[in-house]
Amino acid sequence: LAPVRDRFGDGLAVAWGPVGDPTQVRAVGATRDLEAWSTIKVPLSIAAVRHAQQSQSDAPGADIASAITQSDNAAADRLWNGLGGGEQAAQAVQQVLADAGDSETVVQPWQVRPPFSPFGQTDWPLSQAARLAFELPCLAGSESVLTQMRQLGGNQQWGLAVDDGVAAKGGWGPDTSGGYLVRQVALIPS
Repeated sequence: LAPVRDRFGDGLAVAWGPVGDPTQVRAVGATRDLEAWSTIKVPLSIAAVRHAQQSQSDAPGADIASAITQSDNAAADRLWNGLGGGEQAAQAVQQVLADAGDSETVVQPWQVRPPFSPFGQTDWPLSQAARLAFELPCLAGSESVLTQMRQLGGNQQWGLAVDDGVAAKGGWGPDTSGGYLVRQVALIPS
Protein backbone atom coordinates (compact mmCIF):
# COMPACT_ATOMS: atom_id res chain seq x y z
CA LEU A 1 0.00 0.00 0.00
CA ALA A 2 2.96 2.36 0.40
CA PRO A 3 3.23 3.10 -3.36
CA VAL A 4 -0.49 3.84 -3.53
CA ARG A 5 -0.32 6.05 -0.43
CA ASP A 6 2.73 7.86 -1.85
CA ARG A 7 0.93 8.51 -5.14
CA PHE A 8 -2.46 9.59 -3.77
CA GLY A 9 -1.65 10.88 -0.26
CA ASP A 10 -4.80 11.92 1.59
CA GLY A 11 -6.81 11.47 -1.62
CA LEU A 12 -7.09 7.74 -0.96
CA ALA A 13 -7.91 5.64 2.07
CA VAL A 14 -8.29 1.90 2.53
CA ALA A 15 -9.59 -0.07 5.50
CA TRP A 16 -9.61 -3.89 5.62
CA GLY A 17 -9.79 -6.88 7.89
CA PRO A 18 -10.56 -10.62 7.96
CA VAL A 19 -14.08 -12.01 8.20
CA GLY A 20 -15.20 -12.56 11.77
CA ASP A 21 -12.37 -10.76 13.60
CA PRO A 22 -13.19 -7.08 14.20
CA THR A 23 -10.01 -6.60 16.23
CA GLN A 24 -7.96 -6.93 13.04
CA VAL A 25 -9.26 -3.83 11.17
CA ARG A 26 -6.41 -1.90 9.56
CA ALA A 27 -6.64 1.46 7.80
CA VAL A 28 -4.34 3.79 5.89
CA GLY A 29 -4.88 7.17 4.27
CA ALA A 30 -7.54 9.79 4.95
CA THR A 31 -9.60 7.71 7.36
CA ARG A 32 -11.62 10.58 8.85
CA ASP A 33 -15.40 10.38 8.93
CA LEU A 34 -16.74 10.50 5.39
CA GLU A 35 -20.26 10.52 4.05
CA ALA A 36 -21.58 7.03 3.44
CA TRP A 37 -23.32 7.94 0.19
CA SER A 38 -24.79 4.83 -1.43
CA THR A 39 -22.68 2.37 0.57
CA ILE A 40 -25.21 2.83 3.40
CA LYS A 41 -27.75 1.05 1.17
CA VAL A 42 -26.21 -2.22 2.39
CA PRO A 43 -27.23 -1.88 6.07
CA LEU A 44 -30.44 -0.12 4.95
CA SER A 45 -31.36 -3.18 2.87
CA ILE A 46 -30.54 -5.54 5.73
CA ALA A 47 -32.74 -3.44 8.02
CA ALA A 48 -35.58 -3.76 5.47
CA VAL A 49 -35.17 -7.55 5.39
CA ARG A 50 -35.26 -7.69 9.19
CA HIS A 51 -38.30 -5.43 9.33
CA ALA A 52 -40.15 -7.73 6.93
CA GLN A 53 -39.19 -10.76 9.00
CA GLN A 54 -40.38 -9.12 12.22
CA SER A 55 -43.66 -8.00 10.69
CA GLN A 56 -44.07 -11.37 8.97
CA SER A 57 -44.43 -9.73 5.58
CA ASP A 58 -42.64 -10.16 2.29
CA ALA A 59 -39.27 -8.44 2.06
CA PRO A 60 -39.18 -5.64 -0.50
CA GLY A 61 -36.95 -7.74 -2.76
CA ALA A 62 -37.35 -5.63 -5.91
CA ASP A 63 -36.39 -2.44 -4.07
CA ILE A 64 -33.44 -4.15 -2.36
CA ALA A 65 -32.23 -5.48 -5.73
CA SER A 66 -32.57 -2.05 -7.37
CA ALA A 67 -30.98 -0.19 -4.45
CA ILE A 68 -27.96 -2.52 -4.42
CA THR A 69 -27.42 -3.60 -8.04
CA GLN A 70 -28.35 -0.31 -9.73
CA SER A 71 -27.86 2.08 -6.78
CA ASP A 72 -31.44 3.23 -7.36
CA ASN A 73 -32.07 6.15 -5.00
CA ALA A 74 -35.86 5.99 -5.34
CA ALA A 75 -35.78 2.31 -4.30
CA ALA A 76 -33.58 3.19 -1.32
CA ASP A 77 -35.99 5.98 -0.35
CA ARG A 78 -38.85 3.44 -0.40
CA LEU A 79 -36.82 1.12 1.86
CA TRP A 80 -36.14 4.03 4.24
CA ASN A 81 -39.79 5.07 4.31
CA GLY A 82 -40.84 1.44 4.77
CA LEU A 83 -38.82 1.50 7.99
CA GLY A 84 -40.82 4.54 9.13
CA GLY A 85 -38.44 7.25 7.87
CA GLY A 86 -36.59 9.71 10.12
CA GLU A 87 -35.55 8.56 13.58
CA GLN A 88 -37.30 5.20 13.29
CA ALA A 89 -35.51 4.25 10.07
CA ALA A 90 -32.21 5.62 11.35
CA GLN A 91 -32.49 3.43 14.45
CA ALA A 92 -33.22 0.33 12.34
CA VAL A 93 -30.14 0.93 10.17
CA GLN A 94 -28.04 1.83 13.20
CA GLN A 95 -29.02 -1.49 14.79
CA VAL A 96 -27.57 -3.34 11.79
CA LEU A 97 -24.32 -1.41 12.22
CA ALA A 98 -24.32 -2.13 15.96
CA ASP A 99 -24.85 -5.84 15.28
CA ALA A 100 -21.71 -5.67 13.12
CA GLY A 101 -19.80 -4.18 16.07
CA ASP A 102 -20.07 -0.51 15.09
CA SER A 103 -21.04 1.47 18.18
CA GLU A 104 -19.58 4.73 16.81
CA THR A 105 -21.64 5.55 13.73
CA VAL A 106 -24.84 7.56 14.17
CA VAL A 107 -27.15 7.17 11.18
CA GLN A 108 -28.39 10.56 9.97
CA PRO A 109 -32.21 10.65 10.34
CA TRP A 110 -32.91 13.96 8.56
CA GLN A 111 -31.82 15.54 5.30
CA VAL A 112 -28.72 17.67 5.87
CA ARG A 113 -27.93 18.81 2.33
CA PRO A 114 -30.84 18.77 -0.11
CA PRO A 115 -31.42 16.97 -2.39
CA PHE A 116 -29.34 14.16 -0.88
CA SER A 117 -30.85 11.42 1.29
CA PRO A 118 -30.48 11.62 5.07
CA PHE A 119 -28.97 8.13 5.26
CA GLY A 120 -26.43 8.89 2.53
CA GLN A 121 -25.20 11.86 4.56
CA THR A 122 -24.30 9.64 7.51
CA ASP A 123 -20.68 10.12 8.58
CA TRP A 124 -19.34 6.57 8.36
CA PRO A 125 -15.66 5.98 9.21
CA LEU A 126 -13.91 3.64 6.79
CA SER A 127 -12.85 1.32 9.59
CA GLN A 128 -16.51 0.87 10.57
CA ALA A 129 -17.57 0.29 6.96
CA ALA A 130 -14.86 -2.39 6.71
CA ARG A 131 -16.15 -3.93 9.93
CA LEU A 132 -19.64 -4.18 8.40
CA ALA A 133 -18.23 -5.75 5.22
CA PHE A 134 -16.44 -8.57 6.98
CA GLU A 135 -19.31 -9.18 9.38
CA LEU A 136 -21.86 -9.46 6.53
CA PRO A 137 -21.79 -13.29 6.30
CA CYS A 138 -22.65 -13.47 10.00
CA LEU A 139 -25.39 -10.80 10.16
CA ALA A 140 -29.03 -11.81 10.39
CA GLY A 141 -30.89 -10.74 7.26
CA SER A 142 -27.81 -10.28 5.10
CA GLU A 143 -28.00 -13.33 2.83
CA SER A 144 -30.20 -11.83 0.10
CA VAL A 145 -28.32 -8.53 0.28
CA LEU A 146 -24.99 -10.30 -0.22
CA THR A 147 -26.47 -12.09 -3.22
CA GLN A 148 -27.42 -8.73 -4.76
CA MET A 149 -23.96 -7.31 -3.98
CA ARG A 150 -22.52 -10.07 -6.20
CA GLN A 151 -24.84 -9.15 -9.11
CA LEU A 152 -24.08 -5.47 -9.67
CA GLY A 153 -25.28 -3.85 -12.87
CA GLY A 154 -23.25 -2.00 -15.53
CA ASN A 155 -22.07 1.29 -14.02
CA GLN A 156 -21.87 -0.28 -10.55
CA GLN A 157 -19.09 -2.68 -11.61
CA TRP A 158 -15.95 -0.74 -10.75
CA GLY A 159 -13.12 -0.94 -8.24
CA LEU A 160 -13.21 -4.21 -6.32
CA ALA A 161 -16.56 -5.14 -7.89
CA VAL A 162 -14.97 -6.14 -11.20
CA ASP A 163 -13.67 -9.43 -9.77
CA ASP A 164 -15.86 -12.55 -9.74
CA GLY A 165 -17.19 -13.55 -6.36
CA VAL A 166 -16.72 -10.11 -4.76
CA ALA A 167 -19.76 -8.72 -2.96
CA ALA A 168 -19.55 -4.93 -3.26
CA LYS A 169 -21.50 -1.69 -3.10
CA GLY A 170 -20.10 1.65 -4.17
CA GLY A 171 -21.21 5.19 -3.61
CA TRP A 172 -20.19 8.68 -4.58
CA GLY A 173 -21.28 12.24 -4.08
CA PRO A 174 -20.11 15.84 -3.89
CA ASP A 175 -18.54 17.40 -0.86
CA THR A 176 -19.24 21.00 0.13
CA SER A 177 -16.12 22.25 -1.70
CA GLY A 178 -17.26 20.82 -5.04
CA GLY A 179 -15.00 17.76 -5.06
CA TYR A 180 -16.31 14.21 -5.15
CA LEU A 181 -15.95 11.42 -2.65
CA VAL A 182 -16.00 7.91 -4.10
CA ARG A 183 -16.13 4.94 -1.75
CA GLN A 184 -16.84 1.23 -1.85
CA VAL A 185 -17.64 -1.52 0.65
CA ALA A 186 -16.65 -5.03 -0.41
CA LEU A 187 -16.37 -8.57 0.84
CA ILE A 188 -13.60 -10.35 -1.04
CA PRO A 189 -13.34 -14.14 -0.93
CA SER A 190 -9.88 -15.50 -0.23
